Amino acid sequence: MLVLALATLVNHGWSTTTLTPEGMVLASLTSRRTVPWNRINRIEVRRRTGRYGTAWMEARILLADAPPLRLPGLQQAWGSQSKEEFQDHVGVMLRYWQQETGRTEAVLVRP
Repeated sequence: MLVLALATLVNHGWSTTTLTPEGMVLASLTSRRTVPWNRINRIEVRRRTGRYGTAWMEARILLADAPPLRLPGLQQAWGSQSKEEFQDHVGVMLRYWQQETGRTEAVLVRP
């Protein structure tokens, strides 16, 4: 169980979301996936709470033809991005998505 928890922490620590003209590149230690801009219906930020009351915010994309995807490297929690850094990164991602698709929706924030 400890090995699984450690592997999850390492994977989250080295995971990234990169914005390109073609779409978002979601990368972790074990996988890499490109999601084209036209498949993304919405960008969402939601608050999550762990078993012992630890809270964090994470960014996800809602897709036209698949379940939502959590964006690696885009979460605000203890030891990672500050609230301001997280909001800045989500804002950049939103502007890039709007520019590439011509859409005008804002980020959907879920409690």
